[in-house]
Amino acid sequence: MIEREKIEQISIRGRVAFAILCLELAIKHFKLETLNRKFLLGLLWSYTNSNVGRWHEVLSECIPNSVLVDDFVKEEMELLTEDQFNELRELFNSSNDVINQIINQIFWIATEDLYSSISNYSQGTIDTLLKILKEMDKYEIDTPDIQLFTELTIEENDGWGREFKREDVMG
Repeated sequence: MIEREKIEQISIRGRVAFAILCLELAIKHFKLETLNRKFLLGLLWSYTNSNVGRWHEVLSECIPNSVLVDDFVKEEMELLTEDQFNELRELFNSSNDVINQIINQIFWIATEDLYSSISNYSQGTIDTLLKILKEMDKYEIDTPDIQLFTELTIEENDGWGREFKREDVMG
């Protein structure tokens, strides 16, 4: 398992990206690639190169904890159309608990420190990322190479780190 100390040095954006790569590997591991996740993965990856406050508002409509619990109410939606909402509900229902929990945990990592300052390396986000890694280990799912994220330091941009795209990390 990856040591806490290595995660501490990675920015919040970098931690989110690492968790998204875990999600992609879990999808592959459970052979769920045929499910249409392009829309959702695009939204998740947009966190790494967008205004994190606005991202929070948009993605809160799209996570399993929202879609599987709430009904579609047009007046309450900023992003999703009813068709997109229903597509996500179908996606989450045809997925599994591991995948859905990783998505919820990505949202948590991304938003835990949103309305406060990042202090003590954001231990809560580290704990959540370690939960993801524990699940990955439990199901013997490969994890991303932590070295891909070492340049995304917590020292940049008050802990949030610089903006980047998936291609910047994956080459």
